[in-house]
Amino acid sequence: AQMVLEALGSAESASDGRTLPPVLDVEKYEDSRPMLPSPDMVSAIYRWISIIRGAIGVPPIIYTNVSTWDTYIKSAEFVESPLWVANYERKTPIIPAPWKKVGWDFWQYTASGKVAGIAGPVDMNFFRGGENRLRAFCERRC
Repeated sequence: AQMVLEALGSAESASDGRTLPPVLDVEKYEDSRPMLPSPDMVSAIYRWISIIRGAIGVPPIIYTNVSTWDTYIKSAEFVESPLWVANYERKTPIIPAPWKKVGWDFWQYTASGKVAGIAGPVDMNFFRGGENRLRAFCERRC
């Protein structure tokens, strides 16, 4: 969390109306390493979010997928954090249980997108709402 805050700089310098809050990536390793037990994961997530929120005044975004969250984290404690859900090859995302009532804000719908000027596959994301909602989302930081 401290490394993120150092990279971000002061909250005032990041509240330009174009900067998203920091994002915590909560995913199962792609290799065979085991995840920490759920209580340990929840504690680590809570500490990170508390530090970031204390510094910027709003909860950071959580990036995850339904499999990781509902299998390994199993906590509804963080639903005030906006959800950035990874869910590929669907017309609408499947979201982790705690966010079913509040919904998602960002959806990473593929890891194999193509963008002019970039060689190779690119993650593609969708924001739920138009430009005005995205601007308001960025401006809510401070």
